[in-house]
Amino acid sequence: MRYIILTFLLSISSFSQNLAGFYNDQISVAPGEIIEIDLIISNEEEVGGFQFNISNPSAFQIQSIESNEIFSDFQIDFNNESGIILMFSFSGSTIPVGDQQHIFTISLMVSSDLNSGEYDLTFINPIFASAMGTALAFETPPLSVTSNMISVQSATASLNDYTNMVNVFPNPSSQYINVTIDTDMEAVVFDLLGKELIREKITGRLDISSLEKGTYILNLSDGINTSTHKIIKE
Repeated sequence: MRYIILTFLLSISSFSQNLAGFYNDQISVAPGEIIEIDLIISNEEEVGGFQFNISNPSAFQIQSIESNEIFSDFQIDFNNESGIILMFSFSGSTIPVGDQQHIFTISLMVSSDLNSGEYDLTFINPIFASAMGTALAFETPPLSVTSNMISVQSATASLNDYTNMVNVFPNPSSQYINVTIDTDMEAVVFDLLGKELIREKITGRLDISSLEKGTYILNLSDGINTSTHKIIKE
């Protein structure tokens, strides 16, 4: 799995979007691998619904979208041919004003037909509606081209990723996160906007007592292999 945090910052008069980071020096995936993207919204106005497109739907195919249970009243539809994702509510529910709200998680599969190379992955053509159903005015500044590129390797290439072999527990935790690999590693913790909060060498355990309650991304590396995990501080 790769955890890529896509952050939308929304206000009444302006809109900006930013890829908060891949939490790895370079993201490399193999054809057929699943990527998970969390959609995080910070908004100063209620949002009644929105839609946008995946920039490269032939390379990254939508498998599923899992909504935060808080927004269970919303309907989420997607079309793999166009890459469009649409979220709306028949009951008139809205996304309330808030900061760093987790809306949903998108699972994408890297196309099995892709050749080795770099492919762009971002969200484009965003349209947001207010609580009254009218379009919110926004501006979309250009995104960094390099920050949106994902390297696709052959299926037989080593990805140096051992996320599926490493368990972190307890999770959620109020103080310590244990790691099942008992070797020296560098642990880096990011918030959902990509800000680095902790960086230290560990052997089997990480102290997260200094973090505020919330969801974070933990990146572990021994200099050769890496693993990435969502952790929750309670």
